[in-house]
Amino acid sequence: MYTLYYSPGAASMLVHWVLLELGQPHALERVDTGAGQQKRPEYLALNPNGVVPTLLIDGKPHFEAAALVMSLADRHPEEGLAPAQGSAARMAYCQWMFHLANMVQPLFRQWWYPHEPAGEAHAEAVRSTVAGRIERAWQVLDAHLAANGPFLLGKTLSVADFYLVM
Repeated sequence: MYTLYYSPGAASMLVHWVLLELGQPHALERVDTGAGQQKRPEYLALNPNGVVPTLLIDGKPHFEAAALVMSLADRHPEEGLAPAQGSAARMAYCQWMFHLANMVQPLFRQWWYPHEPAGEAHAEAVRSTVAGRIERAWQVLDAHLAANGPFLLGKTLSVADFYLVM
């Protein structure tokens, strides 16, 4: 069984959704980020980054939403939510997962938490800078889906699509 440390409105939604889609039994442990619970020593022992999600797999803590859902899909290949290792589609799958994790999600983090990269006094400047980058990121995704869709991997649904929806 898995245990997901989550917070409403956070990237833990993706991991929870994939657990549900895979039909995997799991327990939920809410982390009150408003109260700073994610920065307390008990939670930092599970996730040194002090963010959610954290997923216990076989009793061991793991973090990073993209890595978690990729691992879940690989642990449950019978559900077909990730291309098999060595398959032609695996490279495209990894490309889109990393694109979402490294290009798209950080932009939205800056949009929703503009004080983090530059301080509260510069929050609006961060948002105005990030807005154009978000639009460009969506243009890349829109163009790819228009040419290759309906899913990121063409006709095959994968956890990359769940990540995109998040």
